[in-house]
Amino acid sequence: MTFSKLGTFTLASFGTLLLSSVAFAGTPSVDLVPDALDPQACNGQGCWTNHLRVTDIDGDGDLDILLANYGDFFQGNDNPQPLVVYVNDGNAGFSNNSAEAVGNYAGNLRQIAVGDVDGDGSPDIYGPSGNGDAHVLFINDGSGVFTDEADARLPSDYPSGAAARMADVDNDGDLDIFAADGYPNGSPYGHLYINDGSGVFVEADGAIPGTISGVAIDDVEFFDADRDFDLDLIVNAHSNGIGALWFNDGSGNFSAGGSIAPMADMHFHYNVAACDVDNDGDLDLWIDNIGGNFTEQLQINDGNGNFTYVAGVFPPPTDCTLWGEFGDLNGDNRTDLVTGQGECTSSDEVYLGNSQVPVDSTGPKILAAEPLPADIPAGGPTLRFAVSDRTVTDEGPRLAMAYALVDPDGAATVLPATFMGGDLFRVGLPAPDSMITFQLCAEDRAGNVTCGDSQSYGEDAGTTGDTTTGDTTGGTTGDTTGDTTSDTTSDTSAGTDDDIGADGGDGGDGCNCSTGGDSDTPTGLLAWMGLGLLGLGLRRNRR
Repeated sequence: MTFSKLGTFTLASFGTLLLSSVAFAGTPSVDLVPDALDPQACNGQGCWTNHLRVTDIDGDGDLDILLANYGDFFQGNDNPQPLVVYVNDGNAGFSNNSAEAVGNYAGNLRQIAVGDVDGDGSPDIYGPSGNGDAHVLFINDGSGVFTDEADARLPSDYPSGAAARMADVDNDGDLDIFAADGYPNGSPYGHLYINDGSGVFVEADGAIPGTISGVAIDDVEFFDADRDFDLDLIVNAHSNGIGALWFNDGSGNFSAGGSIAPMADMHFHYNVAACDVDNDGDLDLWIDNIGGNFTEQLQINDGNGNFTYVAGVFPPPTDCTLWGEFGDLNGDNRTDLVTGQGECTSSDEVYLGNSQVPVDSTGPKILAAEPLPADIPAGGPTLRFAVSDRTVTDEGPRLAMAYALVDPDGAATVLPATFMGGDLFRVGLPAPDSMITFQLCAEDRAGNVTCGDSQSYGEDAGTTGDTTTGDTTGGTTGDTTGDTTSDTTSDTSAGTDDDIGADGGDGGDGCNCSTGGDSDTPTGLLAWMGLGLLGLGLRRNRR
């Protein structure tokens, strides 16, 4: 592969990376919003923010902010810090709503996972606590007010937890949870909780390998490593360990696959994020590191889940941001950024994209689709398909909706898809009582719509479709053809990934690395800027 797309753009430091580039002739591309999150939590001093999520918690169409803080994660629980909830007014005006939203909950949450676990269309929050304290599972009432129902919905044995993701690992249409023990707590190093469809979980004993070459799991990620349309799992070992890639058999049982070995002197590994860096249709990996001169790792996928380290891609940045996430915070269809500052005395920050950041006018990509079965089930087939977009988060590509468009030249009925994890979506199609023609489609939050090629099945159908699909609408903005009829609204449907997507799709924490555009345009530059900030690559002295 080649990195010619980088051109003269470098990743030398957070300030340089975020605020200027050769292509923009030194003009800042984002503007810091002073005091956007003031008064800061933790008595106005700011908390130890290790993880954050940008998602619409109250269903009003804009993106709110969740900050997970864990200042006392390693020393016990005598100094808990709050889970902070900032509600957006639609114009990037944020107010601290933690009291109403989560009852001023405080604990030791190193990470949180966000997704709709009970199928009501609203995002819920799972947080594994450090030191073996009770985990939390906040259930959303639809308005952004949460109730902790962990005691009724989770197994009562609470292992110490450092990282968590949600994904549909068994292809049954609901979100399951993986929680990593984190740090040297011994086998099994993680716990897989299977959802019964109503948001009640049981642990899947024996579903994950019982051993790993290293210990101290710091982060995990669900993604489809081998493009068989199920979610595999990478476990990132923190200290002197070797990361492990576990392959899913399609039913939620994982077996040990390849390992992701650290490079020389790269012994502290943090966030792992997945996105298609080289634009070949599979998901590559980017791994944080604070050893070996703070050098981050890029691992390129050969399409079968085998990864090769590419040296010399990332110079060492120097900043103490622990997490960041992209999203349009003020509704202008430009990419904005929220950062969490755990290591420094600096505040959590909001940056808004200015006129140097291009308005999003490019549609998502339908990367691949599961082929139709030779024998169509009587109730209709269920297909999984992969979508990429300009910005990817822990809830997958930040879409308004992914869906199947049935009879696109006629009634054009919309069947929303559910987000599974990584870049995968799942949609149920009609029974083959007549010839059924459909397209797999995705719409981003800016209103850009892309649909794949038409496929047909049922009576007189001449094809069962292909594994991959082309884009029939490219980057067009607006509606697909025909008068669309939908059996659900896109704001709350299971296909609205920024509302109810799953962590573990989350391609990491703001992977803005789609490379489908012209690399000489600001859009291409912004994509590579996002790659540099993928996990933000800026976690220094991190614990």
